Amino acid sequence: MDAYKLFIDGEFVEAQNGETFGAVDPGTGAVFAQVARVGTADAEAAIGALRSESG
Repeated sequence: MDAYKLFIDGEFVEAQNGETFGAVDPGTGAVFAQVARVGTADAEAAIGALRSESG
């Protein structure tokens, strides 16, 4: 099964909270991948990375 990380500040990283969720194929109802679940800390890290690039 595929696994997808977050892309923050030019690199793929796990969610800081360690959580994932199953991505479901709507046609079959089957889970086809595990995806990192974004949390507040991840969003703040992404925003911080963008601000440092544009500053």
